[in-house]
Formats: sequence, structure tokens, C-alpha cells
Amino acid sequence: MRTVIGSVIFEEAAGYLEDFFVSLEKQTDQDFTVMLVNDNIRSEYLEQIVEQIPQKLRQRVVIVDKSGEKLMPCRLRVELLQSAYERGDELLIMMDCDDKASENRISCVREQFDAQYTFFYNELLDFDGKRVMQHLPAHTLDYRDIGEKNYLGLSNGAIYLKSLSKEFIQSLKAGETKVFDWYLYSRLLLDGKKGKRVDCCYTYYRIYEENLAGKCVYSKAAIDKELAVKRQHYGLLAQYNQYYEDLLEKYTEITAEDVKARETGGYWWSLIDSLNDTEKKERGSGI
Repeated sequence: MRTVIGSVIFEEAAGYLEDFFVSLEKQTDQDFTVMLVNDNIRSEYLEQIVEQIPQKLRQRVVIVDKSGEKLMPCRLRVELLQSAYERGDELLIMMDCDDKASENRISCVREQFDAQYTFFYNELLDFDGKRVMQHLPAHTLDYRDIGEKNYLGLSNGAIYLKSLSKEFIQSLKAGETKVFDWYLYSRLLLDGKKGKRVDCCYTYYRIYEENLAGKCVYSKAAIDKELAVKRQHYGLLAQYNQYYEDLLEKYTEITAEDVKARETGGYWWSLIDSLNDTEKKERGSGI
């Protein structure tokens, strides 16, 4: 199966690219190419980066240069999908360029591949080896499974490209959102696609303060961010299903003042229990 490791590279993450490339060089299964979508790295600097890639790996690197188009991060991910699809690649294993993979990630994805599934996802660990997502189900079969939260990411995801169409990939360009991973997997599930967990391998996820996953504490600003992201997300998906229209209406009614402080798993989507908060609001207004 033609397999490609795909990532979007950008100048701000250049200091982490060594970890990324070394983890690919150490993969136990080396039957893959590497596709790098260049976001904003200047041509002369990009040449220096390519020269630092281990020689055996460098021969299998394909650069898709989008630096001059000033595309949003979400559009760059669509360009990655589209470029791999048009090249005839069958399996796209994705990873953020500031992360790294366990040495058996590619072999595990390929060995556990099943053509009845369209997407695959493995465990995320931080660089201390702790789980980022506390629970990853063995399968994801329904869009409502990720309706108000998202445990599916790009850096730990893989897509069976042969199960997609060119038209579907083109339609993803409408997903101009900060949470493109949530949008992508929601669209796949809405289209009847299914997902499967890949066991015994890991993506090591570099967590920053600005990450949407991994660090979150209760504050009005955090609540406002969660509300804004969810409203945007549901607004993009409302055209596909009444379920998202209902969620958009629900989250439009909720304000930060309606949300009480509660323990969170550390994820941006975990501060609001919309059903409980809506019920409390309705009780308080006498409805």
C-alpha cells in the first residue's frame, strides 16, 4: 500500500524538526514517503532544513510549497490531503512537525489497517510519556460520538485516501476553523465513514500554553473561547444535519455567566456541560 507521512511545516516550529525527522528515520517500517507542505518557511531557509534531513529519508521527501499563498492552517491541511490524493497515495499518516512518533507507529498503522475504515487514530502522549487523551474508544462510528468534545486529532491520525473522493476533499475547504481536526472527522462521520483505534503505538504531542488541547483551567476567557469555537464549529456543520443546528441553538443561548466552575480534564471542550447548564438556566428562568 502506498503510504505517505504528511505534515505542514512552518518556521516557528523549525527548532523541533530534528525530533520529527529522527523519529521518522527510526521507524521500523521504512516503506513510506514524506510529504511536507511548506507554510511560511523562506526558500533559502527551507533548503537548509532539507539539508539537515537524514540522507536516507531525504531521498523520499516531497515538498509542496504553499508559502506564497498565505493560506490559513486549516486550508494547508486540505492541501496536504489533496496533494497526497492526487499523487495516488493510498494511506496518509499525519503528524504535526513539532511532534514525534514511536518507532513502531507506521508499522502498527499498516498492520492494523482495515479497508472498511476510513480513518485511524492512536494514543497521544506528552513528552513525559503521560496520556493526553484519557479515553480513546476502539471504534468511532457516529458523528454524535464527537458532538460536544473531540478526542480525534491530526497528529495521531491516518486517512485511507482511496475511500475519499476528490469532491469530498475539495468541500473541506469550507472548514475555515481553528479546530480543523474536529471538523474533518465530523465531516467523515457525517459521510458515513468509520474510524478505528490503532493500538501499541504512540504520537508524542508537544503541548504549549496556546494549544487547544492539553491545558485548560476554568476562567471566563476560557469559557468564552469554548463557546466561540463550538458556535463556529456547529455553524459550519449545521447545513449537513439537524443535530448541529440544535447544538448551535443551544450554545448560542449559553453565556459564560451561566457556566459554573467545575473540574476539567484539561481540554478546552471540557469546561461546559451544555445540557446541565441549559437545564439550570431554564429552571432559573421558570421555564
